Amino acid sequence: MLQNIALPQSAQTLFGNEHLNLYVDGKLAADIQLEKGVIVTVGDGTDQPTMNVYTTSPVVEDLLSNTLFLDDALANGKITYKGVGLLKKIKFGFVSLFQGWFLGGSGDAKEESALTGSAEGSDDATLDVDLQISEVKIYPLQENPEDPASYNRATTSYYLLVIVFNHGTENAVFPANSKVLSVGDQAEYYSQDRELIVYAQQPASFQIIPTAKGRELGNHYFSITLDPNNVVAETNEANNYMERFVNVE
Repeated sequence: MLQNIALPQSAQTLFGNEHLNLYVDGKLAADIQLEKGVIVTVGDGTDQPTMNVYTTSPVVEDLLSNTLFLDDALANGKITYKGVGLLKKIKFGFVSLFQGWFLGGSGDAKEESALTGSAEGSDDATLDVDLQISEVKIYPLQENPEDPASYNRATTSYYLLVIVFNHGTENAVFPANSKVLSVGDQAEYYSQDRELIVYAQQPASFQIIPTAKGRELGNHYFSITLDPNNVVAETNEANNYMERFVNVE
C-alpha cells in the first residue's frame, strides 16, 4: 500500500535513505525503508533502525485522511524523530547536542550533557522541560467494538484523548501517584504507583473518560489542565491549559 510513495521534498531531505522504526502511541507499529525519499519496503519492525519516529494514532488518522500534511505534522511537533547511534544523533539532534555542550560541567559530566541534555554538575544548569497540551480529541466508547452502529452517546460514553508534547530537551518526570491531568470536576489522571515520563521532544497521549454527568444530553464544557499541582518544573507554565466543548445528543 505504501510502497513506492515519495515523501514531500523537505521530508526527503530529512529521511532520504533511512530505515525507520515507526512508533504510534508508544508502541512499535512498523519499519519503513526509504531510498532517495521513496518508500521501498514496509515491515513489522527492525532491530537495526537508523532512526526512530514517534507519533500518535490521531495524527496517523489525519495523515491518511489528508486533513494533515506530513510537512505540517513535522513542523508542529506532531511527528518527532531520533537518530540511532552517535553519528545519527549528531545529524538529527545537532541543536540539542550543541546546547548540551554549553550547559556546563567537565569530563564525564560534559559528555553526558552532550548526549542526553543533562546538565548535572553545573551551577547555572536549569531544567529544560516544556509541556504543552497540543490537542484534545473526542472518540466514542462503543458498547460492542465489533459493531460501530451499537454506539449511543446518551447511554454509552465517549472519551477525551489529550495529546501532550514535551518541547524541552529533558524528560518530564511525574512522580508516582501524582496528578498529571485534571478535567474540571469531571475526571483526573494520575501516574498511579510508578513514575510517568513524557520524553523530550516527543508526544504522549492520555485517555480520560468523563463521569456520568458529562455523558448527559446537552452541551458540556471541559477545562483541561496539565500538571495542575506543578510537580514538574517547566520553562513555560502558560501552555498547560485547554478548553473543549462537547455536545451529547
